[in-house]
Order: sequence, then structure tokens, then C-alpha cells
Amino acid sequence: MIIENIAEITKKKYQVVIFGTGPAGTSLALDLEKKKIKCLIIESGKNIFSEESQDFYKCQVVGDDYGDMSTTRLRQLGGTSEHWEGNCRPLDEHDFSKWNFKKKELDQFLPEACNILNIKNKFYNKKIDNILNNISYQQSDVRFSQYYTKINESNYIDFVNNTSLFDIVIENNAITKSTLIHKGKKINFENANLYIIACGGIENNRIMLHLKNKYKNFFSGYPIGHYYMDHPVSTVAKGLIELNTFKKYFKFDKHGESLINKSDSFTCSVSPTYEFINQENILNTELMLSINELKKSQKTDLLKNLQLVAPHFFKNIFSKNSESFKSITISCSPEQDSLKVNRIELSKIDTDSFGMPRPVIYWKKSKKMKKTQKILVEQIGKDFIRNNIGRIGALDFLYNEDTYPNSPGIHHMGGTRIGKNSKNSVVNSDLKVHGLNNFYVCGSSVFKSSGHANPTLTIVQLALKLSRHIDQILKTV
Repeated sequence: MIIENIAEITKKKYQVVIFGTGPAGTSLALDLEKKKIKCLIIESGKNIFSEESQDFYKCQVVGDDYGDMSTTRLRQLGGTSEHWEGNCRPLDEHDFSKWNFKKKELDQFLPEACNILNIKNKFYNKKIDNILNNISYQQSDVRFSQYYTKINESNYIDFVNNTSLFDIVIENNAITKSTLIHKGKKINFENANLYIIACGGIENNRIMLHLKNKYKNFFSGYPIGHYYMDHPVSTVAKGLIELNTFKKYFKFDKHGESLINKSDSFTCSVSPTYEFINQENILNTELMLSINELKKSQKTDLLKNLQLVAPHFFKNIFSKNSESFKSITISCSPEQDSLKVNRIELSKIDTDSFGMPRPVIYWKKSKKMKKTQKILVEQIGKDFIRNNIGRIGALDFLYNEDTYPNSPGIHHMGGTRIGKNSKNSVVNSDLKVHGLNNFYVCGSSVFKSSGHANPTLTIVQLALKLSRHIDQILKTV
């Protein structure tokens, strides 16, 4: 039910209060509803985009270029899912080597997560050879604001918007009340058993860092804000391929469908095998192979380069069948290694209109990320030569010491990561904050490693896992 008068929530008792209406918060609320658990979900933004609300998401970035953080996330109903492209894929088995539970523990929630995201539970992953896998994604059309009507009709979910979490009071290892700001006025709220922050990868960290400053003794040693990660995307190589030979080698496109009878412009994805990752000490990575028609402006330069660097291929392959050749651009979205130096802190000089410090993100790409891209591009180049698929040229940055351009993946992960104790993590395997009895963090900020897959599907799985835990906890109260 939509609550118009904010005073109403102070008169009710809730089993669970959830801050945030993105994939984590909304998925959690919808699943709690099925269990007939009364919850309140609070959105800091409005139901639609507003520049005034977006101002709260301004922050400083120190290090490599990372884009405008006030536009890569959204402070509104549905959260950042409102400009999400919809790509979905579970994390790989080996991505969980650093987590404190196995992939199979999340796999049990995969069918329901796919249902929430309106996708098929069908993710292609097949070895091409001992080095590369063909992989596929599913494309979701869900934007979480579309669940507004369902929330409004619910007997178990109350919803308020334009209401920000300002402060939290911790007593006797539990949250006893919170202070909210609604339309400029502060409201004390203390009518919930359990509290969950699901405000997005950066905002979760901002809230936890505020608490660390307030309760220095309690949170001393917690690595809040550290081990921040993303999936920066870079173009790493360009060249040309013979289309029919390429299709025989790379048999599936990004969505797991056969390339045969498809358009001559498409994208397919590959990733390194677990064996190759270990052998070369590289990171898990998605390589996107984008195939397009050769432009006339490209042909002259390609002919010259081919004759110089691949005369045999030019004479025996390209010159006999040049019309079947297409251009290829290879982009790379590598896993970011989990490093303590990549972190979120609170600004000492800049605050939002509520007087809360804005985040400062310290973020740099590692040498291992560049090494990973270089090794994989060289491997694909060798495969192309060995199978007469085509020829590619790696971009210069892979072979020099300079930093390199990238687009931010907008996948804000880590900082309140999962683990066994407060020395190296912030939440346990149930997403409960270490040392507190009724406080949880849900979303990509709990990721301990990033893998290469878009995080949304895993976020929804984690929300469903948390829902089951909450159900068990409340039954014992």
C-alpha cells in the first residue's frame, strides 16, 4: 500500500523495514510478501527522475577516469535499474572461491530470480577449447518501478517515497530506531524488528561509513568502504573475419541463440576457462566480439595491412572471397581484482543539502586487468590465425605503461563485502552486519569478488536468500 501521510508509519509496527527500491530492495519485499511478512519499503527519491534528487548522488572520484557518478546511478523508484540495459547472467562457480558459501547455495534461488526479471533460466556456457568458453546472457525488460502497482495493491507491503535515511541509533548490539527526513522534516521511526539497507552499491557504503564515524569503537577494524570494484569496458582490438568460418567456430551469440540464419551484424561473447585463468594467473573476463559490415573507408587500409602482415592469408583466403569478410571489434569487460586500495570514503569538505558528507571514490585499474586483456586478445588472435578465421590488431595501450580509456561498467560492487568476521568483511553469509542482531545489507556492495557478469541477477538471488533467512528468524521470535 502506498502511504501518502508519513505520520502513518510511526503508528504501525513492521517486521521488516527496507531502505531502497532497486533490484535488491524490491525483490526482497516481494518475496517477503509471499511469506506474509509485514514490511515497509522506503525510497529516498521520487517515483520519477528529478534533477533535485539526483544532486544527492554527486561525488568525487580520485584516480582513473570513472565518469559522472551523478548520472550512472538513479535516486528514484526502481533505483538504477531504470537505465539498466537488462543483461543477465549468473556468476561462475570459480567466482565464489573467495565467498564464504558456494555457488550452489545461490543456484536454488535462480528460477525465482529469473521469474522476477522475466527471463529464461537458460545460460549457455560451453568450451570452445581449453582456453575459451562461448557464453550467453538473457535480456531482461524489467525495470523495478513497474512493480509500483503490485506494491500499492499489497496487504503486506507499505511504501513511502521522497524519504531519506538520516541516522540510525544502535543500542545493545541492535538498531533501536532511525531518523528519517521527509520533505525537509525529521521523523523518528522505531517500529521495526529488522532493518535492511538496499540503497545501491555506493549509497550502502555511504550509510555504513556514517555509522562507522558515529560508533567508532563498535566498528573499529571493519573494512567498510574498501575492496570497491566495477567492470570497466574497453575496446582492445579491431580487425576482420571471414563470416562463415567465424560462425563455425563461435556458434552462439550473446543470448544463446544460433548465429546461423542471423544477421551479418551481431555480437557474441567469450570468457576464459577456469583452467586458463589459473594457468596464466589472470582475471575472469567477458570479451564481446562485435561483427559488422566492412565500410568502404576501412577496406583500403585493411588491404594494405593484410598484404604486409599476412601475405599468405591475403593471397589464399581474402582475395578469393573478400565479400564474405566483415569487420570485428573486440571489447573487454574484465573482473576487477578485489584490492583494499580501491575504496569509498566520506568527504571531509563536501556535503549534500541534508549536511551529510558526500562519497569520495578512490578507483584505479590494476596491471593485472591489462595483463588479462592482453593475454586473451593474443589468444584470440592465435585462434583466428590457426583456423583461418581472420586477423586482428591489438590496440597500443596493451603494450605500453600508459593508463587506458574505459567506459564505467556502472556495476558498483564491494565495500560492505561478505565474509566470516569483521577483520576482512562487513556482513556474514546471511548478509547480517557483524556484531549486530537486526541489521542487514543487501545488494552489490556485499560482493567479495566481481566476476565478469552483470551483477543484477546475483543481487536478486541474494535478496531471495535473505528473504528465506528473515522468514526463519521471525519464526523464532
